[in-house]
Amino acid sequence: MRIKKIKEKFSLFLIFVVFSVPFFQLTSYAEKNFELPYACKSYVLMDETSGEILVENNSDEKLPIASLTKIMTMLILAEKVEKENLSLDDEIITTSEHAKSMEGSKIFLEVGEKMSLRDMLKAVALPSANDAAVAIAEYIAGTEEDFVALMNKKATQIGMTNTHFVNACGLHDDEHYASAKDVAIMARELLLNHSWIKKFTSVYSTKIRKDATDIYNTNKLVRFYKGCTGLKTGSTTEAGYCLAASATRGSDETNDKMNLISVCLGIPYELGSVEGGKEREENCKYLLEYGFSSFRVLDEAINEEELKPIEVSRGEKQFVSIGLSDKETPKLIRKGVSSKIEKFIELDKNVDAPVEVGQIVGHVDYKIEGETILRKNIIAKESVDKVNFGFLFLSIIRNFFTGETI
Repeated sequence: MRIKKIKEKFSLFLIFVVFSVPFFQLTSYAEKNFELPYACKSYVLMDETSGEILVENNSDEKLPIASLTKIMTMLILAEKVEKENLSLDDEIITTSEHAKSMEGSKIFLEVGEKMSLRDMLKAVALPSANDAAVAIAEYIAGTEEDFVALMNKKATQIGMTNTHFVNACGLHDDEHYASAKDVAIMARELLLNHSWIKKFTSVYSTKIRKDATDIYNTNKLVRFYKGCTGLKTGSTTEAGYCLAASATRGSDETNDKMNLISVCLGIPYELGSVEGGKEREENCKYLLEYGFSSFRVLDEAINEEELKPIEVSRGEKQFVSIGLSDKETPKLIRKGVSSKIEKFIELDKNVDAPVEVGQIVGHVDYKIEGETILRKNIIAKESVDKVNFGFLFLSIIRNFFTGETI
Protein backbone atom coordinates (compact mmCIF):
# COMPACT_ATOMS: atom_id res chain seq x y z
CA MET A 1 0.00 0.00 0.00
CA ARG A 2 2.82 2.37 0.90
CA ILE A 3 4.60 1.65 -2.42
CA LYS A 4 1.36 2.39 -4.26
CA LYS A 5 1.07 5.80 -2.55
CA ILE A 6 4.69 6.61 -3.40
CA LYS A 7 4.03 5.78 -7.05
CA GLU A 8 0.93 7.99 -7.05
CA LYS A 9 2.87 10.91 -5.55
CA PHE A 10 5.71 10.44 -8.05
CA SER A 11 3.20 10.41 -10.93
CA LEU A 12 1.66 13.65 -9.69
CA PHE A 13 5.16 15.14 -9.44
CA LEU A 14 5.92 14.21 -13.05
CA ILE A 15 2.65 15.73 -14.24
CA PHE A 16 3.46 18.91 -12.35
CA VAL A 17 6.94 19.14 -13.87
CA VAL A 18 5.77 18.50 -17.43
CA PHE A 19 2.95 21.00 -17.33
CA SER A 20 5.04 23.62 -15.51
CA VAL A 21 7.47 23.88 -18.47
CA PRO A 22 6.41 26.81 -20.69
CA PHE A 23 5.20 25.68 -24.09
CA PHE A 24 7.68 27.86 -25.94
CA GLN A 25 10.49 25.98 -24.18
CA LEU A 26 9.08 22.68 -25.36
CA THR A 27 8.95 23.94 -28.94
CA SER A 28 12.52 25.21 -28.65
CA TYR A 29 13.58 21.74 -27.52
CA ALA A 30 11.84 20.26 -30.54
CA GLU A 31 13.80 22.62 -32.80
CA LYS A 32 17.13 21.51 -31.33
CA ASN A 33 16.21 17.95 -32.29
CA PHE A 34 15.06 18.96 -35.77
CA GLU A 35 15.94 16.43 -38.46
CA LEU A 36 15.35 16.41 -42.21
CA PRO A 37 14.03 13.32 -44.02
CA TYR A 38 17.34 12.95 -45.88
CA ALA A 39 20.93 13.78 -45.00
CA CYS A 40 22.63 16.85 -46.44
CA LYS A 41 25.67 18.90 -45.51
CA SER A 42 23.91 22.14 -44.69
CA TYR A 43 20.44 23.65 -44.54
CA VAL A 44 18.57 26.76 -43.49
CA LEU A 45 14.99 28.04 -43.33
CA MET A 46 14.56 31.82 -43.55
CA ASP A 47 11.62 34.20 -43.30
CA GLU A 48 11.83 36.15 -46.55
CA THR A 49 10.11 39.23 -45.13
CA SER A 50 12.32 39.79 -42.07
CA GLY A 51 15.40 37.74 -42.95
CA GLU A 52 15.09 35.90 -39.63
CA ILE A 53 16.52 32.37 -39.51
CA LEU A 54 13.90 29.88 -38.28
CA VAL A 55 15.93 26.67 -38.54
CA GLU A 56 19.55 26.04 -39.51
CA ASN A 57 22.29 23.46 -39.41
CA ASN A 58 25.90 24.03 -40.43
CA SER A 59 24.60 27.03 -42.33
CA ASP A 60 27.87 29.03 -42.41
CA GLU A 61 30.10 26.36 -43.98
CA LYS A 62 31.60 27.33 -47.34
CA LEU A 63 30.38 24.79 -49.89
CA PRO A 64 30.13 24.49 -53.67
CA ILE A 65 26.64 25.57 -54.72
CA ALA A 66 26.57 24.69 -58.45
CA SER A 67 23.74 26.45 -60.30
CA LEU A 68 22.35 28.14 -57.20
CA THR A 69 24.94 30.67 -58.39
CA LYS A 70 22.38 31.79 -60.96
CA ILE A 71 20.30 33.40 -58.21
CA MET A 72 22.97 36.11 -58.11
CA THR A 73 23.05 36.25 -61.91
CA MET A 74 19.29 36.90 -61.93
CA LEU A 75 19.63 39.43 -59.11
CA ILE A 76 22.13 41.57 -61.01
CA LEU A 77 20.04 41.25 -64.15
CA ALA A 78 16.91 42.34 -62.27
CA GLU A 79 18.69 45.41 -60.91
CA LYS A 80 19.87 46.40 -64.38
CA VAL A 81 16.39 45.98 -65.86
CA GLU A 82 14.84 48.20 -63.20
CA LYS A 83 17.60 50.80 -63.05
CA GLU A 84 17.68 51.30 -66.81
CA ASN A 85 13.97 50.62 -67.38
CA LEU A 86 14.75 47.96 -69.97
CA SER A 87 12.22 46.04 -72.02
CA LEU A 88 12.69 42.29 -71.70
CA ASP A 89 11.32 41.84 -75.20
CA ASP A 90 13.17 44.64 -76.96
CA GLU A 91 16.62 43.94 -75.52
CA ILE A 92 18.33 41.39 -77.79
CA ILE A 93 21.38 39.36 -76.72
CA THR A 94 23.82 37.94 -79.26
CA THR A 95 25.55 34.69 -78.31
CA SER A 96 29.35 34.71 -78.18
CA GLU A 97 31.80 31.87 -78.72
CA HIS A 98 32.51 31.88 -75.00
CA ALA A 99 28.83 31.56 -74.04
CA LYS A 100 28.32 28.73 -76.53
CA SER A 101 31.29 26.82 -75.10
CA MET A 102 29.69 26.33 -71.68
CA GLU A 103 29.36 22.74 -70.51
CA GLY A 104 26.62 21.18 -68.40
CA SER A 105 22.96 22.20 -68.67
CA LYS A 106 22.31 24.46 -71.64
CA ILE A 107 19.89 25.34 -74.42
CA PHE A 108 22.56 24.86 -77.12
CA LEU A 109 22.94 28.46 -78.22
CA GLU A 110 24.85 28.96 -81.47
CA VAL A 111 27.47 31.63 -82.03
CA GLY A 112 25.72 34.72 -83.32
CA GLU A 113 22.27 33.47 -82.33
CA LYS A 114 20.07 36.33 -81.15
CA MET A 115 17.53 35.93 -78.38
CA SER A 116 15.47 38.37 -76.36
CA LEU A 117 16.40 39.12 -72.78
CA ARG A 118 13.07 37.61 -71.74
CA ASP A 119 13.85 34.26 -73.34
CA MET A 120 17.41 34.23 -72.00
CA LEU A 121 15.99 34.82 -68.51
CA LYS A 122 13.51 31.96 -69.02
CA ALA A 123 16.39 29.68 -69.99
CA VAL A 124 18.25 30.54 -66.78
CA ALA A 125 15.23 30.37 -64.47
CA LEU A 126 13.76 27.09 -65.73
CA PRO A 127 16.27 24.62 -67.26
CA SER A 128 19.21 26.42 -65.60
CA ALA A 129 21.07 26.95 -68.87
CA ASN A 130 24.77 27.75 -68.41
CA ASP A 131 25.16 29.16 -71.90
CA ALA A 132 22.26 31.58 -71.35
CA ALA A 133 23.65 32.67 -67.96
CA VAL A 134 27.01 33.54 -69.49
CA ALA A 135 25.34 35.29 -72.43
CA ILE A 136 23.45 37.47 -69.94
CA ALA A 137 26.65 38.15 -68.00
CA GLU A 138 28.42 39.36 -71.15
CA TYR A 139 25.41 41.45 -72.14
CA ILE A 140 25.46 43.25 -68.78
CA ALA A 141 29.19 43.66 -68.12
CA GLY A 142 30.94 43.05 -71.44
CA THR A 143 32.83 40.00 -70.18
CA GLU A 144 32.02 37.21 -67.76
CA GLU A 145 35.05 38.22 -65.70
CA ASP A 146 33.73 41.74 -65.22
CA PHE A 147 30.30 40.36 -64.40
CA VAL A 148 31.80 38.13 -61.70
CA ALA A 149 33.31 41.26 -60.15
CA LEU A 150 29.78 42.67 -59.93
CA MET A 151 28.60 39.42 -58.34
CA ASN A 152 31.22 39.52 -55.60
CA LYS A 153 30.62 43.21 -54.97
CA LYS A 154 26.89 42.61 -54.58
CA ALA A 155 27.52 39.66 -52.28
CA THR A 156 29.51 41.91 -49.95
CA GLN A 157 26.86 44.64 -50.07
CA ILE A 158 24.04 42.37 -48.93
CA GLY A 159 26.00 40.63 -46.18
CA MET A 160 27.10 37.36 -47.76
CA THR A 161 30.20 36.72 -45.64
CA ASN A 162 31.05 33.16 -46.72
CA THR A 163 30.82 33.53 -50.50
CA HIS A 164 33.14 33.91 -53.44
CA PHE A 165 32.14 33.68 -57.10
CA VAL A 166 34.40 32.71 -60.01
CA ASN A 167 31.83 32.38 -62.80
CA ALA A 168 28.26 33.34 -63.66
CA CYS A 169 26.72 29.89 -63.99
CA GLY A 170 28.07 27.67 -61.20
CA LEU A 171 30.46 25.32 -62.99
CA HIS A 172 32.80 23.90 -60.38
CA ASP A 173 35.88 25.73 -59.24
CA ASP A 174 37.59 25.25 -55.88
CA GLU A 175 37.41 29.02 -55.31
CA HIS A 176 33.69 29.21 -56.13
CA TYR A 177 31.55 28.69 -53.03
CA ALA A 178 28.87 30.00 -50.66
CA SER A 179 27.14 28.94 -47.47
CA ALA A 180 23.51 27.89 -47.11
CA LYS A 181 22.81 31.06 -45.14
CA ASP A 182 24.40 33.21 -47.84
CA VAL A 183 22.30 31.48 -50.51
CA ALA A 184 19.20 32.32 -48.48
CA ILE A 185 20.37 35.94 -48.16
CA MET A 186 20.78 36.41 -51.92
CA ALA A 187 17.51 34.56 -52.60
CA ARG A 188 15.76 36.94 -50.19
CA GLU A 189 17.33 39.96 -51.88
CA LEU A 190 16.06 38.78 -55.26
CA LEU A 191 12.54 37.79 -54.20
CA LEU A 192 11.86 40.62 -51.76
CA ASN A 193 13.14 43.55 -53.81
CA HIS A 194 12.47 42.25 -57.33
CA SER A 195 9.29 40.24 -56.86
CA TRP A 196 8.46 40.30 -60.58
CA ILE A 197 11.13 37.64 -61.03
CA LYS A 198 8.66 35.15 -59.52
CA LYS A 199 6.75 35.27 -62.81
CA PHE A 200 9.73 33.40 -64.24
CA THR A 201 10.90 31.23 -61.35
CA SER A 202 7.43 29.88 -60.52
CA VAL A 203 6.66 28.63 -64.05
CA TYR A 204 6.90 24.89 -64.72
CA SER A 205 7.20 24.96 -68.52
CA THR A 206 7.36 27.47 -71.37
CA LYS A 207 8.82 28.06 -74.84
CA ILE A 208 11.82 30.17 -75.88
CA ARG A 209 12.13 29.45 -79.59
CA LYS A 210 9.39 29.44 -82.20
CA ASP A 211 8.14 25.95 -83.00
CA ALA A 212 10.51 24.50 -80.41
CA THR A 213 9.59 22.02 -77.70
CA ASP A 214 8.83 23.27 -74.21
CA ILE A 215 11.57 23.84 -71.67
CA TYR A 216 10.91 22.66 -68.10
CA ASN A 217 11.77 23.91 -64.65
CA THR A 218 14.35 21.74 -62.90
CA ASN A 219 12.64 22.64 -59.60
CA LYS A 220 9.65 20.27 -59.54
CA LEU A 221 8.26 21.90 -56.40
CA VAL A 222 6.78 24.69 -58.54
CA ARG A 223 4.38 22.07 -59.87
CA PHE A 224 3.80 19.88 -56.86
CA TYR A 225 4.10 22.10 -53.77
CA LYS A 226 1.34 24.56 -52.91
CA GLY A 227 2.45 28.18 -53.09
CA CYS A 228 5.94 27.48 -54.44
CA THR A 229 7.43 30.56 -56.14
CA GLY A 230 10.77 29.07 -57.22
CA LEU A 231 13.70 29.24 -56.97
CA LYS A 232 16.81 27.33 -58.16
CA THR A 233 18.33 23.88 -58.36
CA GLY A 234 21.98 22.93 -58.73
CA SER A 235 24.14 19.85 -59.07
CA THR A 236 27.75 18.97 -59.79
CA THR A 237 29.90 16.06 -58.70
CA GLU A 238 31.52 18.23 -56.04
CA ALA A 239 28.41 20.13 -54.88
CA GLY A 240 26.07 17.17 -54.89
CA TYR A 241 22.38 18.01 -55.27
CA CYS A 242 21.33 21.44 -54.02
CA LEU A 243 18.12 23.42 -53.93
CA ALA A 244 16.89 26.82 -52.85
CA ALA A 245 13.08 26.76 -52.72
CA SER A 246 10.67 29.57 -51.89
CA ALA A 247 6.97 29.50 -51.13
CA THR A 248 4.12 31.76 -50.00
CA ARG A 249 1.03 31.05 -47.89
CA GLY A 250 -1.71 33.37 -46.66
CA SER A 251 -2.47 36.86 -47.97
CA ASP A 252 -2.00 40.55 -47.23
CA GLU A 253 -5.77 40.98 -46.92
CA THR A 254 -5.96 38.59 -43.98
CA ASN A 255 -2.64 39.74 -42.47
CA ASP A 256 -1.30 36.19 -42.38
CA LYS A 257 0.97 36.18 -45.42
CA MET A 258 4.19 34.23 -44.94
CA ASN A 259 7.07 34.02 -47.42
CA LEU A 260 9.67 31.37 -46.64
CA ILE A 261 12.99 30.36 -48.21
CA SER A 262 14.56 26.94 -47.66
CA VAL A 263 18.06 25.95 -48.76
CA CYS A 264 19.64 22.49 -48.76
CA LEU A 265 23.23 21.89 -49.89
CA GLY A 266 25.29 18.77 -50.39
CA ILE A 267 22.98 15.83 -50.93
CA PRO A 268 25.32 13.06 -52.19
CA TYR A 269 25.92 13.11 -55.94
CA GLU A 270 26.31 9.33 -55.94
CA LEU A 271 22.55 9.00 -55.50
CA GLY A 272 22.00 9.96 -59.14
CA SER A 273 19.72 12.61 -60.62
CA VAL A 274 16.42 10.89 -59.84
CA GLU A 275 17.05 10.02 -56.19
CA GLY A 276 19.25 13.06 -55.52
CA GLY A 277 16.65 15.36 -57.04
CA LYS A 278 13.92 13.75 -54.97
CA GLU A 279 15.85 14.07 -51.71
CA ARG A 280 16.70 17.75 -52.16
CA GLU A 281 13.03 18.50 -52.97
CA GLU A 282 11.75 16.50 -50.00
CA ASN A 283 14.18 18.22 -47.65
CA CYS A 284 13.24 21.71 -48.80
CA LYS A 285 9.56 20.84 -48.77
CA TYR A 286 9.92 19.53 -45.21
CA LEU A 287 11.57 22.77 -44.12
CA LEU A 288 8.87 24.89 -45.73
CA GLU A 289 6.07 22.80 -44.27
CA TYR A 290 7.67 22.99 -40.84
CA GLY A 291 7.80 26.78 -41.13
CA PHE A 292 4.20 27.17 -42.24
CA SER A 293 2.86 24.76 -39.63
CA SER A 294 4.96 25.98 -36.69
CA PHE A 295 4.95 29.78 -37.11
CA ARG A 296 2.45 32.55 -37.75
CA VAL A 297 2.52 36.29 -38.34
CA LEU A 298 2.21 38.29 -35.14
CA ASP A 299 -0.98 40.24 -35.72
CA GLU A 300 -2.32 41.14 -32.30
CA ALA A 301 -5.12 43.64 -32.86
CA ILE A 302 -5.21 46.97 -31.04
CA ASN A 303 -8.54 48.33 -29.91
CA GLU A 304 -9.29 51.81 -31.27
CA GLU A 305 -10.13 52.87 -27.72
CA GLU A 306 -6.47 52.31 -26.87
CA LEU A 307 -5.38 54.81 -29.51
CA LYS A 308 -7.39 57.89 -28.67
CA PRO A 309 -6.33 61.23 -30.24
CA ILE A 310 -3.44 63.03 -28.58
CA GLU A 311 -3.63 66.66 -27.50
CA VAL A 312 -1.67 69.15 -29.58
CA SER A 313 -0.03 72.20 -28.00
CA ARG A 314 -0.22 75.49 -29.92
CA GLY A 315 -1.83 73.77 -32.91
CA GLU A 316 -4.65 74.75 -35.25
CA LYS A 317 -6.42 71.63 -34.00
CA GLN A 318 -6.67 70.62 -30.36
CA PHE A 319 -6.15 66.92 -31.03
CA VAL A 320 -4.46 64.72 -33.64
CA SER A 321 -5.70 61.23 -34.59
CA ILE A 322 -3.17 58.40 -34.30
CA GLY A 323 -2.70 54.83 -35.53
CA LEU A 324 -0.18 52.02 -36.02
CA SER A 325 2.59 52.49 -38.57
CA ASP A 326 2.48 49.98 -41.43
CA LYS A 327 6.23 50.30 -42.11
CA GLU A 328 7.39 47.80 -39.50
CA THR A 329 8.45 44.39 -40.78
CA PRO A 330 5.98 41.67 -39.74
CA LYS A 331 7.26 39.29 -37.09
CA LEU A 332 6.89 35.51 -37.13
CA ILE A 333 6.22 33.80 -33.82
CA ARG A 334 5.67 30.18 -32.81
CA LYS A 335 1.98 29.29 -32.87
CA GLY A 336 2.17 27.86 -29.36
CA VAL A 337 3.15 31.10 -27.62
CA SER A 338 0.13 33.22 -28.61
CA SER A 339 -1.42 33.05 -25.13
CA LYS A 340 1.80 34.32 -23.54
CA ILE A 341 2.03 37.55 -25.54
CA GLU A 342 1.52 40.75 -23.57
CA LYS A 343 0.97 44.15 -25.12
CA PHE A 344 2.28 47.43 -23.70
CA ILE A 345 1.32 50.79 -25.21
CA GLU A 346 3.25 54.00 -24.53
CA LEU A 347 1.98 57.31 -25.92
CA ASP A 348 3.12 60.92 -25.70
CA LYS A 349 0.74 62.85 -23.44
CA ASN A 350 0.79 65.71 -25.92
CA VAL A 351 2.78 66.94 -28.90
CA ASP A 352 3.85 70.38 -30.01
CA ALA A 353 2.65 71.74 -33.32
CA PRO A 354 3.46 71.49 -36.12
CA VAL A 355 2.69 67.77 -36.40
CA GLU A 356 3.55 65.87 -39.58
CA VAL A 357 1.71 62.87 -41.00
CA GLY A 358 3.65 59.79 -39.96
CA GLN A 359 5.33 61.52 -37.01
CA ILE A 360 6.06 58.99 -34.25
CA VAL A 361 4.03 59.73 -31.11
CA GLY A 362 4.46 56.45 -29.25
CA HIS A 363 4.91 52.74 -29.64
CA VAL A 364 3.47 49.37 -28.69
CA ASP A 365 5.71 46.58 -27.41
CA TYR A 366 4.79 42.91 -27.70
CA LYS A 367 6.46 40.86 -24.98
CA ILE A 368 6.79 37.26 -23.87
CA GLU A 369 7.79 36.87 -20.22
CA GLY A 370 9.17 40.39 -20.16
CA GLU A 371 11.23 40.09 -23.34
CA THR A 372 10.26 42.41 -26.20
CA ILE A 373 9.80 40.42 -29.39
CA LEU A 374 8.39 43.25 -31.52
CA ARG A 375 7.95 47.01 -31.33
CA LYS A 376 5.54 48.87 -33.58
CA ASN A 377 5.52 52.65 -33.84
CA ILE A 378 2.36 54.66 -33.30
CA ILE A 379 2.14 57.64 -35.64
CA ALA A 380 0.09 60.74 -36.36
CA LYS A 381 -2.48 60.03 -39.08
CA GLU A 382 -2.85 63.70 -40.03
CA SER A 383 -0.89 66.92 -40.01
CA VAL A 384 -1.58 69.82 -37.68
CA ASP A 385 -0.12 73.26 -38.42
CA LYS A 386 1.13 75.58 -35.72
CA VAL A 387 -1.29 78.31 -34.79
CA ASN A 388 -0.46 81.80 -36.15
CA PHE A 389 -1.85 85.34 -35.87
CA GLY A 390 -4.02 85.01 -38.99
CA PHE A 391 -5.59 81.82 -37.73
CA LEU A 392 -6.30 83.36 -34.31
CA PHE A 393 -7.86 86.47 -35.89
CA LEU A 394 -10.22 84.45 -38.09
CA SER A 395 -11.10 82.27 -35.14
CA ILE A 396 -12.05 85.31 -33.03
CA ILE A 397 -14.17 86.78 -35.85
CA ARG A 398 -15.99 83.49 -36.46
CA ASN A 399 -16.60 83.00 -32.76
CA PHE A 400 -18.02 86.52 -32.49
CA PHE A 401 -20.64 85.96 -35.22
CA THR A 402 -21.46 82.27 -34.86
CA GLY A 403 -20.24 81.21 -31.47
CA GLU A 404 -18.04 78.60 -33.17
CA THR A 405 -14.29 78.33 -33.48
CA ILE A 406 -12.41 77.17 -36.53
